[in-house]
Formats: sequence, C-alpha cells, structure tokens
Amino acid sequence: MERWQITQEKVQSVIRKIVEVSQPTSIILFGSYVRGQTGLRED
Repeated sequence: MERWQITQEKVQSVIRKIVEVSQPTSIILFGSYVRGQTGLRED
C-alpha cells in the first residue's frame, strides 16, 4: 500500500479531527473516493 493512498480509515480519521476541533453542523465530502469510484486517474 502506498503511503499517500487515501483509505477509508484516513477519511474517517480526518472527519473525527474536524468534528473534534470545529464542531461543525455538517461536513460535505466530495470527490471520487467518497462516491466509491477510485482509480489511478481519479482525484
């Protein structure tokens, strides 16, 4: 596994940190990973 590869665990970790620090009312995620369409040519 590549060091910079986005994983579900990394996404969840970032979400937890955002919520802990800023306590937002909502978080909007976008991009191919969130849609479940990851690939070499995706964002």
